[in-house]
Amino acid sequence: MSLPLENIQTKGRLITIDAMRGIAALSIAVAHVSGNIVMTFEQMSDSLLNILFFPFTVGIARVYLFFLISGFCIHLRWVKAKTNPEKDEKEALAFVPFWKRRFWRLYPPYLIALTIYILLEFFLGKLIFDRFFLWDLFAHIFMIHNFDANTVYSFNGQFWTLAIEEQLYLAYFLLIFVRIKWGWKAAIALTLIARVGWFILTPIVFKLTGHTIPTVESSVGTWFLWAAGALAVEYAYGLIKLPKWTTNFRLGLIFLIISAFWYVYGFVALVNNPGIMSKFWWFTAQPMWGITFFFIMCWFVSLENRTLKNWQKKLLKIGAWFGIFSYSIYLMCEFVVRISPETHWALRAVLTIVIAYCFHRLFERPFMNKSYLNQARKYESSTPLQEAKAV
Repeated sequence: MSLPLENIQTKGRLITIDAMRGIAALSIAVAHVSGNIVMTFEQMSDSLLNILFFPFTVGIARVYLFFLISGFCIHLRWVKAKTNPEKDEKEALAFVPFWKRRFWRLYPPYLIALTIYILLEFFLGKLIFDRFFLWDLFAHIFMIHNFDANTVYSFNGQFWTLAIEEQLYLAYFLLIFVRIKWGWKAAIALTLIARVGWFILTPIVFKLTGHTIPTVESSVGTWFLWAAGALAVEYAYGLIKLPKWTTNFRLGLIFLIISAFWYVYGFVALVNNPGIMSKFWWFTAQPMWGITFFFIMCWFVSLENRTLKNWQKKLLKIGAWFGIFSYSIYLMCEFVVRISPETHWALRAVLTIVIAYCFHRLFERPFMNKSYLNQARKYESSTPLQEAKAV
């Protein structure tokens, strides 16, 4: 599979990646606003409705998909430079311009969302101004709150993933150095060794200091997933070759079912069990999702280079429309849960989309780069409702 360097349909952007981002954000939002309707095998077997909602219960799985998408998109700039003789691949890795782009694209909306959640806590009477609040605020401003079990889920239970993203952006420069110098086998090995080391280090730190560093909510622990996304973009653009079975969609679906049941099994049977099986489950669950979404991502991106029917293209465009403001959906879905706890989950899902879109237009869109903004305007020229009617 080899994608065109500049896809005519999306003016250099991949509509499949935008669509995957939109699908992931919507499914996470549904999982949150529905209160994770099904959490055990017993609940799943209660009714057909619960079985249908089972995929949404493992909401955190789509968080892991976001890590792969992030690795894909961040590494895409270097891949395009590598495959285009007119571009300088070293310029694509320039440290300061890289961080300027990341900062202005992501940090201002995050800071505004953080302020909203702090004000919400204040108005709900849950905010306590003490030394811990100052530390909590400091940790969130500098996006290191996932290094402390007391701050990792405060303010907004999803912000820990954004801290991971920022830290993985920094780790990208080490990853790409190893990849260029020794290849992908060494780079993937590095991420897995780092995960093993992190799982060994965190309990040692707790034993010596009493400080709990979250193990799975860490950039070191999830580095493998991010690297899998970067590997996928090189495969998509023909820089590397992989066996066909590694990107087989059916195999991806099989892994999806296995990973989902393995993840739920861990929470049902092992989460409170300190034994060796529990440790094995914690260690393997995230990489299994990474492998699963690698299969699915590579197949999904291959649609860019296939002849699709009109209804398929329009469905992709609908998903991509949501993908444009998926960051705002992610930032705002917990806000809706807090302000409307008694509202039916379906109404909360709709409210999430409305509030997220308003947040996107007011606070996210002004910070989009030109390419992203042009694509947003293109998708916004026709609403998903209009597209759905056309389908």
